[in-house]
Amino acid sequence: RAANVYIEERKPWAQAKDPELASELDETLATLARVLVVLCALFQPVATEKMYELAGRLGLDQVPTLEKAVAEDMTGKKMSTGDPLFPRVNPELMDKTT
Repeated sequence: RAANVYIEERKPWAQAKDPELASELDETLATLARVLVVLCALFQPVATEKMYELAGRLGLDQVPTLEKAVAEDMTGKKMSTGDPLFPRVNPELMDKTT
C-alpha cells in the first residue's frame, strides 16, 4: 500500500514528460526498483518460481535474502519487461461465499 501511495504522490508518468524532472524520475524509479527487490525476497517462500522470474527481470542473478535485498545496489542493472507475473483476479468469478 505504501508503494502505491508513493507512486501516486510522485507521479512518475508526469516526471517522465518533463526533462527538468529527470533527476526526480531517476530517484522515483530507483526507489521503486528497491521496493521490488525487497518484495521479491519477502515473497520468495510462497511464490518461489514467480520471484525467480521477477529477480531475473530486475537484473539479478538470484532472489536475494531480505538482508541482501535492503542493501542491493540496483545501479546499472538491466531490467526487462514481460507478461504480468500474476493474472488479474476477476471479482465476478470469485466464489461469493469466501
